[in-house]
Amino acid sequence: MKPCSQDRPYLHNFLSDLWSYLTPDIIDKLKDMLVKEFGMKPREAEIFLLDQRLRTAFKGAPTKPTRLPCFPFPSDPPSNPSP
Repeated sequence: MKPCSQDRPYLHNFLSDLWSYLTPDIIDKLKDMLVKEFGMKPREAEIFLLDQRLRTAFKGAPTKPTRLPCFPFPSDPPSNPSP
């Protein structure tokens, strides 16, 4: 199976543009959906979304300059939870 940037470059461009327009509140809603619908832990959902964003960003060579997305990197969980 070829990456979408080789087989269908328009799909890669669409996905790259789509991530650029997602706001932090929409990303939080996506994370909540992954937790509720797919049984992921919140941290797993954050990492999954970040991984998908990075995979889209680095596949293929962009033909136009892309905007930087407003995608926050997931914070590390607290090392010792307070009682």
